[in-house]
Amino acid sequence: MKKDQGQLIFISGGVRSGKSSFAEALAYKIQDQTGENLTYIATSLRTDAEMEERIQHHQSLRRLSGRKWRTYEISRNFSRQIEGKDFSGIVLIDCVTVLLANELFIEVGPLDQLIERSRNLIRDLEEAILQLKNKVHTLILVSNEIQFEAHSEPFVQLYQWSLGRLHQAIVTLSTASFLVEASIPIQMKGIPLFSEN
Repeated sequence: MKKDQGQLIFISGGVRSGKSSFAEALAYKIQDQTGENLTYIATSLRTDAEMEERIQHHQSLRRLSGRKWRTYEISRNFSRQIEGKDFSGIVLIDCVTVLLANELFIEVGPLDQLIERSRNLIRDLEEAILQLKNKVHTLILVSNEIQFEAHSEPFVQLYQWSLGRLHQAIVTLSTASFLVEASIPIQMKGIPLFSEN
C-alpha cells in the first residue's frame, strides 16, 4: 500500500454499543495480517472520577490484549498536536465525538461565534484526518451517533449539526464505514474487509 493510499475505517454507534471493542478487534486483525505497529490516540479529558474510571478500564483492556500500543492523549488542538509526530502503522482514534466537543466548546461564547468556530473546526479536522490517513497504513476512527433525537437547545443543536457534518466528511474519505448496534457491526460502506475464513 502506497503512503498516499492509507485506508480509513470509520466506526460509529450509540453509547455502550460495543464500537470501541470492535475497533480494537479490527486493529488486531489488521495487525495480524500486516505486522504493522499499533498507536492509540485517546481524546477524553480527565474531568472526573467516572471519566478516570472509564479511561483506566480501556487502558486495562489494551494491556490484557498482550499487544504493544503506543498511546497519545490528544484532547484539544488536534491539528497542531499531530504535527511532527511520527505516526505509522495502525492508528486508532477514540473518539471523534469527545474531540469535537472539547474543541468546539473550549470556551463558550455567543452562538454566532460558535457557528463560525464550528465551520472552521470541521474544515481543520477534516484536513488533519486526511493528512494522518496519508501517513499511516490504517486509520480507525470511532465516534458516537447522537443524531437520532432532535433537541431544542441551540448549543446542543449546533453540536449535533457539527458532528453530523464531520461524520459526512469522514465517511467521504473512508475506505469502509461501520455502524455498531448492540455489539453487532453493520458495514455501511466499502467492500468487505475480510473473508469469513
